[in-house]
Amino acid sequence: NGGGFASMRKQIKAGTIKTGTKGIKITNRGDGKTFRFTLADREKAGGPFSSAPIWEYDIATEKVEGEEWQEVVIEFDAFEPTFGGKNQKEKTAGFALVPTELQEIGFMLSMWKDEGFDGAYLFELKIKSIEPVP
Repeated sequence: NGGGFASMRKQIKAGTIKTGTKGIKITNRGDGKTFRFTLADREKAGGPFSSAPIWEYDIATEKVEGEEWQEVVIEFDAFEPTFGGKNQKEKTAGFALVPTELQEIGFMLSMWKDEGFDGAYLFELKIKSIEPVP
């Protein structure tokens, strides 16, 4: 039915990511579920009727006890372009991720991805930092 997800997004100014940056480092504490980190280079990108994709990368979090943090480094060339959450090769051909043009970052969780959905779905993701990797 296309539902069953939670997401949050944050607008950033184009140019926040500087020329020469190779990727993103995310320091997080998750609950063992897989969260999707998203990047967009224009407003309202990535939807099924959008003219520009959202760039996505799946982060499999580790459930840790105590105060430990997980660090994930993602190079920009590891991101996949998608429309409406689907990698549609015919629509994404010709698009390139340009880090200096990014205007939005976000996290998404599909309730179908890890264990299916049976009504109630609890999740937790704490973010300590999101930093550029030179």
